[in-house]
Amino acid sequence: MRVGALGPLMVWTGDGEPLAVTGARARRLLARLLVEPGRPVSADRLVDALWGGPDAAMPRHPYASLQGQVSRLRAALGRAAPADGRSRLVHDASGYRLDLASGELDAQRFAELVARSRRRELGLARSRARRARPARARPRRPGRSTPRRGARRAPVQRTGRPLGPVADGLPPRRAARDRGRVPAASRLHEEGLAIAQELGLRTEAGKRLCALGRPAFLAGAYEESRQRHAEALRLAGEQSHRAGEADARIGLGMVARRTGDLAGAEEHMQAVLTWFRDAGYAPGTTLALAELGFTAELWGDADRARALQTEGLAAARALGDVRAVALALEGVAGAAAAGGDPERAATLLGAAHTARTSVGAPLPPAERHDVDRTWSARLSALGPAAADAAFARGTAHPPDA
Repeated sequence: MRVGALGPLMVWTGDGEPLAVTGARARRLLARLLVEPGRPVSADRLVDALWGGPDAAMPRHPYASLQGQVSRLRAALGRAAPADGRSRLVHDASGYRLDLASGELDAQRFAELVARSRRRELGLARSRARRARPARARPRRPGRSTPRRGARRAPVQRTGRPLGPVADGLPPRRAARDRGRVPAASRLHEEGLAIAQELGLRTEAGKRLCALGRPAFLAGAYEESRQRHAEALRLAGEQSHRAGEADARIGLGMVARRTGDLAGAEEHMQAVLTWFRDAGYAPGTTLALAELGFTAELWGDADRARALQTEGLAAARALGDVRAVALALEGVAGAAAAGGDPERAATLLGAAHTARTSVGAPLPPAERHDVDRTWSARLSALGPAAADAAFARGTAHPPDA
């Protein structure tokens, strides 16, 4: 049998057939026991978990009612693993606990596989550190000169662990990202995807697919990025995972716009905008408005582009996100350029540059597509000297959009 706590709460038989745990309180009981798998939970705490809400009516005999829910859940777990005859829900003087074998709980199995991957990554890091030790720490072979005093050596701790994010305890994916090692981060996401697929964790698999689709997009591998995000969208749809659908649609919308499919880009980003507005998620709203504004600009609709980008700028300023403000300013600049105001476009690009510089977040080359397009148009309209002067004015005195 297998119990799924990551994503929707599920129970499967040994043959992989889903088994329903009927009754909202039986499912709540299972969820509460899964918070501390293998540890006893007292009857008082379980009663509070099942009927302790402000709107819940406590039964007349709560402990008898709890025993009824325990019997229902125990029977469901017994149907999932009838062959061994072992009860997965046991009771002792301390309370009730789930007695699941190794590999029967997806969260534990996922943690084991991640820990194994991290141990392998740490082993590789230690191996690299040992190879990087100073030459005089190793036996000198005949004919090899002694390193000169003060020569720069690889930074290695006494344990042999390398200095940096991995040694400091950051997760390997975060460490790879912080060092700018996109290939290493992608490899770790690939490992995470393989683990999620092995465990049938479709929600987690969708997250890993989006994480792999983003660097593919930045590298110009648009078809690979599209395939990754399309598969993520399919998995999210199967799980009714709206946030996952939004993440996948953002990637698909960006790929569509970059490859000239403006109708597809608008369809995806409009769906994203609707969901983010309904959810009240301001960072996502600002991004969707910027993408829709750039799409309207490419359609040749300067007025709509300006309206969308101006709305996004107001939302970004209310949010206090400087990078979102910079993106919106770049969008308003594109709309100004499309509307025949090249000097204002150059000034707004200068303001966006100042905003990005203030938080140490300049646009990487792979993300300069829209800014470069706008700047190229301004150079053609104004000439280098006038464009540079307008840009400089924007950096010194950011205009009101």
